[in-house]
Amino acid sequence: MIKTKNETANEQWDIVINADKNKGISINWQELWQYRDMIWVLIRKEIVAAHLQTVLGPLWYVGKAVIMALTFALVFGMIARVNPTGVPHMLFFMSGLMFWEYFLNCMNKTGNVLRENKAIFEKVYVPRLAFPIAKLVAGLVPAFFELMTLVVAYLIYVFWVGSPVRPSWGVVYIPFLFLIIGGIGSSLGLIISALTIKYRDIAMLISYSTRLLMYTTPIIYPMQIVPKEFLPYLSLNPLAAIIDYGKHFLFNIPVYCTTTPLYSVGCLLVIFLIGIFLFNRVERDFVDTV
Repeated sequence: MIKTKNETANEQWDIVINADKNKGISINWQELWQYRDMIWVLIRKEIVAAHLQTVLGPLWYVGKAVIMALTFALVFGMIARVNPTGVPHMLFFMSGLMFWEYFLNCMNKTGNVLRENKAIFEKVYVPRLAFPIAKLVAGLVPAFFELMTLVVAYLIYVFWVGSPVRPSWGVVYIPFLFLIIGGIGSSLGLIISALTIKYRDIAMLISYSTRLLMYTTPIIYPMQIVPKEFLPYLSLNPLAAIIDYGKHFLFNIPVYCTTTPLYSVGCLLVIFLIGIFLFNRVERDFVDTV
């Protein structure tokens, strides 16, 4: 049946899909709220899929945190002796790796969100940003288990071994540090997801850059061993302030980073806006490119 122009204009639709080519850095928060149930389903899917057909389930995060911390404590703590802070080696490395793993998890999973869900985007309409949000929230699960592992190790060192290390009052800000570092990781992931649609070589560049970023971030070494002439440059890394202040809050050790978490928040906003802009540009027609 052919409908007249007036009949079509009078029709009421719940959702109107159009190719908005001028989205820029805009985000349809109302649409994301309408799809909140689907986002929750995606979060559960991410969590369940990560532990499907495993015997230990989330306990693998505990084992991974302990094994990695033991390795770094042996190589860098006991052999290279790069931890002059007085904090037990295990606690020092577990704290840095906890933040780094969450950042890496958010960046890597968000960076593959368009290519990974191409089949879904071809068949049904869903807000593309729902998937990065699900990745960000689901990444809190391994971060939580790693944090609990650190807490247990902390209690063992304090009450059993008798270590004098104690947290500062700023330990209450640890959840906010996780939000900042997760936001930076996911925002970088949006940029990677947008750029790697057409340029596959960027994925290799990101792989090498991530390794370099790890060694320019105070994860396996304290900021106090960095030469003073290099300290301002190293502090430009937005992750440096987060991890340095995180260790300060956890162990009450001095802060040597020349920037603060507020600087990291500023970097997060800039990276987020760039990521949203690029993501909005490619999400319209990426299914024809991949």
